[in-house]
Amino acid sequence: MYDYEWDRLKTWLNQYGAIDDSIESPDSITRLDLSAQSLKELPDFIGILSNLTALNVSNNNLTSLPDSMKHLSSLKNLDLRRNSFDILPECIRFLSLGSLNISGNRLTDISALQSCKELRVLDVSSNIIAKVSNFLPMNNELRTLNISSNLLKEMGSFLPSLTHLERFNISSNLLVEIPKEIESLNSIVELDLSSNQIKRVDSAFLTWMLKLLI
Repeated sequence: MYDYEWDRLKTWLNQYGAIDDSIESPDSITRLDLSAQSLKELPDFIGILSNLTALNVSNNNLTSLPDSMKHLSSLKNLDLRRNSFDILPECIRFLSLGSLNISGNRLTDISALQSCKELRVLDVSSNIIAKVSNFLPMNNELRTLNISSNLLKEMGSFLPSLTHLERFNISSNLLVEIPKEIESLNSIVELDLSSNQIKRVDSAFLTWMLKLLI
């Protein structure tokens, strides 16, 4: 049977050299690299790639993603860095991502990640985020967070939800204090607070540091 959607998508992917000519079925595609192609949009047909696990569309001119991407049930790794996103694409709420890189965009809000409880690696560095509350559910799996080079003035409001966090980069922001909530990071092994404007350090920070060293 002729599959119109697959035929259109295959022609589009071949245009960018993203797949081999021998690919005969969308089910055969598990990884796609469409980085640095000057893309302004992705085709809606991309949602038929049910076995796609990794998608790299970094270094393009994307401002949104097609709604059909919410059907990419196998997608675990999504690279959206260096595009032109003002807001997180809505489809992200429906994906079971393990890794998301959306650094180097124009994001001001990341609350859409509330439903991403399986996320383990998140990079939202080099955006214009000025305020963050509990952007992940309390039962999240996040292990690595890079939120450097933003406009954050405080971090106490979201630290309690990061109990499994191991690597945390919040450098190059506008932080003025290290709050008591820092003691919530019981699993931390790497912490970067450099290039901020820290003037106050809660005593809990020293106690927390001693526990890590023991």
